[in-house]
Amino acid sequence: MSSIVQGTIAEVHFEEGDFIEKDAVILEMESRSEELDVQRTEVVVDNLKMTLERSEKLLKNTSSISMEEVDTARSEYKMSLLELELAKDALLNKRVVAPFSGIITDLPLEVGEYCEPPQILLRMVDIREFYCIANIDPAVAGKLNLGNPVEFVSERENNPNKQKGKIVFISPVVDSASGLLRIKALFSNPDGMVRPGEGGYLELGDES
Repeated sequence: MSSIVQGTIAEVHFEEGDFIEKDAVILEMESRSEELDVQRTEVVVDNLKMTLERSEKLLKNTSSISMEEVDTARSEYKMSLLELELAKDALLNKRVVAPFSGIITDLPLEVGEYCEPPQILLRMVDIREFYCIANIDPAVAGKLNLGNPVEFVSERENNPNKQKGKIVFISPVVDSASGLLRIKALFSNPDGMVRPGEGGYLELGDES
């Protein structure tokens, strides 16, 4: 993961190995100027809102203001709301939020260090599920369907592990170089027995 803005790391809320939930704030950059800009824009919005309300009241009850002046006040108020949204977005961009639940595997930066795009701020992975990709004979693939059960067999010598899963993708294209066809299977891995990148092979069901 990286940030779309540059800045100095102000706070890091987690460590490598921590499991974090989706939308949790992992780290924050210095954001004093962005916070002040939000506060400033909020004051502008409040003032323009009151000005618009007074203008609409005068237009309704007296002839001391024109419709054109009310339209101008309304436009200025709407523009201030847009500026407030932009200011809030700029503040949010100073926070790195988890896009999914998972475990932090790499957190190279510390508080006080400077970063700028596209520098990597952290890496995280969700090991509760995993995909296994295999290249097989098209003749075998022709007997398979999405949802067919399969098993992943780990290549560990001392503790071979089998996980039950299902086929979620069958490529419509045969690789011209190898003559094989790619399939992808999804497996549940709640106990983390299979690690990302681990070698193994697929055992297909009776359908093959």
